[in-house]
Amino acid sequence: MKKAIFLLCCGIAILCSTSANAQSATTLRSQRDSLEALYKFVLDKYDSLAVTNMELSKKLEQRGSEITNLKHEIDNMLKKKKEYVAELEKSRKIITDLAATVDKLETEVKRLSNKKTDQ
Repeated sequence: MKKAIFLLCCGIAILCSTSANAQSATTLRSQRDSLEALYKFVLDKYDSLAVTNMELSKKLEQRGSEITNLKHEIDNMLKKKKEYVAELEKSRKIITDLAATVDKLETEVKRLSNKKTDQ
C-alpha cells in the first residue's frame, strides 16, 4: 500500500510540476499511462485482498462448524445418565481437541490483527 501511495504522489507531483500550456500531447499521454498503471496496480491489490478475505472467511466458517460439532458431541455425552470410562475418555479427548481448535483460531486472529496494523 505504501508503494501505491508513493507512486500516486509521484504521479501527482509530475502533473503539478508542469504548466498546462507547456505540456505536450506525448507528456500528457505518458502521465495518463502512468496513472492507468497505478490504477491497475491498486485494483489488482484490492482483488488479491478480496480473495484472501474470502478464503479466510471460509476457514473461519469451517472452524466455527468444527467447534459447533464438537460442542454438540460433548453436550450429548455429558447428558447421558450412565457414564462409562470409555465415553469419559472420549469426552476428554474431544474437549482437548476443541481447546486446541479454539487456540489455533485465537492465534490466527492475533496474527491477522498484527498484520492488519502493520499495513
